[in-house]
Amino acid sequence: MLSDDMNQNLALIGSVPHNGIKQIRIHYLLKLISAKLVSNEIQYNYTLLDKFLTRLRDYHLKPGFEIMGNPSNIYNDFENRTQVIQWKELVKELVTRYIEMFGSDYVKQWNFESWNEPSIEFKNHFKDNIKVTQKGFLNYYDASSLALQEVDNTLIFGGPGDHWPQDIKNGPFVIDLVKHFMNGSNYLSGKKGDIKLDFISLHEKGKKGQSSYTDASEDKALTDIEKEFQILKQIPFVDNEGDPEAGWNQNRTWRADNRYAATVVQVVARHIYQYNHTNKMSLFGFDHGFLSFYPFQFTQRTLLARCLKTYEIEYSRSGSNDSYKRINKNDIIYPSYQFTDLTETSSVSGFYRISAIDFWDRKSDFSDIFKWNMN
Repeated sequence: MLSDDMNQNLALIGSVPHNGIKQIRIHYLLKLISAKLVSNEIQYNYTLLDKFLTRLRDYHLKPGFEIMGNPSNIYNDFENRTQVIQWKELVKELVTRYIEMFGSDYVKQWNFESWNEPSIEFKNHFKDNIKVTQKGFLNYYDASSLALQEVDNTLIFGGPGDHWPQDIKNGPFVIDLVKHFMNGSNYLSGKKGDIKLDFISLHEKGKKGQSSYTDASEDKALTDIEKEFQILKQIPFVDNEGDPEAGWNQNRTWRADNRYAATVVQVVARHIYQYNHTNKMSLFGFDHGFLSFYPFQFTQRTLLARCLKTYEIEYSRSGSNDSYKRINKNDIIYPSYQFTDLTETSSVSGFYRISAIDFWDRKSDFSDIFKWNMN
């Protein structure tokens, strides 16, 4: 998230004329927070998250803030009441921090949202070092909801950020949350109805580039709500992953030309026509803020083409200009993670520099030299 490539990506997205894009919905934001235990109390370091959110603000963007991620893997069980209380305090501390940093007017524009796609993420009841059963997910949701209410009840929070099930009798996490909101009590406060659900977020995508499947899936969800969960009829829904086709990194030629742009406009126009005079839909979004990679720079589901083929990482023990040698045999797109031909007798202490190779095999200047000492 803090790479130079992502920085440029966000700068260009924020520069779209007439504020054409205002919100960036981001997975795993809380992994930018580090945590440690000090005298049996958790202390958090927000330095990286501060930097990222400040960057968004400076680019005139706002986050779709998914309360998602496990700081330093310090949590492990959302059925442990102590940990659920600690989670509530984390969310409360986080939100208070950014209201003080950015002002309440800006933070009130954020769409806080629960953990992305829980039916997939928590299918095996374990994710990101946390045990998350269906009960644990509801505990997590209650804690996040209560934290926001205690800071400012007008802050926006919704979920579940998932696909609406074909069979509402078998919709783990999604239908669980709906029923809990309707009939349940908050796990921490014990009060019935003490649960925020300001919007219902769905992920209804097209198939094989046909966006009409999106409409059909949304219609089914709304029909089910009107028939089975009538109390939810007045709550607006959002489709914040309504792309013409799932699989952002799939190679599709239509994504590289004006067909993609035309499809986006068509889908948005169709939703405006259908929902403009109702309170049913408050947001429709596409999941395409990714960084494309070689050799599909133009044919992946991204807003911008990143014409990067690889990085070359060079190493020198002495640091003299004529002693650097490339150490990554394979092409890589993230220089922090690379495979080298190091052996047991190889040295890692020394000097490193990086250059980038673009789609046309043009090589950039070398980066500043980085010295590493292995103690």
